[in-house]
Amino acid sequence: MKRLLVLALAVTGIQFAASAQAQEKRDTIRSHYKGDARAKMKDELNLSKEQSEKMKAIHADSKARMQALRDDKTLTEADRKVKAAEIMKDRKAKTEAILNPEQKEKMKQWGEKRKEHRKGDGRKHWKDGKGKNKDGKEKEAEKTEQ
Repeated sequence: MKRLLVLALAVTGIQFAASAQAQEKRDTIRSHYKGDARAKMKDELNLSKEQSEKMKAIHADSKARMQALRDDKTLTEADRKVKAAEIMKDRKAKTEAILNPEQKEKMKQWGEKRKEHRKGDGRKHWKDGKGKNKDGKEKEAEKTEQ
């Protein structure tokens, strides 16, 4: 009986450690890509130091407002969606206000690229446009078979 209890505790501990490690890895990957995207945006848009500081402030403000919205449990899901859309619309307007016309055009192109990416099933890789289904086969081959 003691062996069974010890074994069950060991298995539970291993599962807990593995899930915590997997979550940490996902968070690290997400933060890496977000940081990379911000650095790329700063470089490709050729943002001035002043513009970069304003962008950081806009991002921090909208992030805080979204977190407050998530924490507000009194709102219905529909109200939360409406308010989130307002926050994002406000963020976009503030961002566009500090960009010059050339920078705005590049931002517009990135937005279109993101929309195209989201039209897929989410498994398509951003850079190469190739994706694999659950079987590991490329989607392109699957489409030609149908």
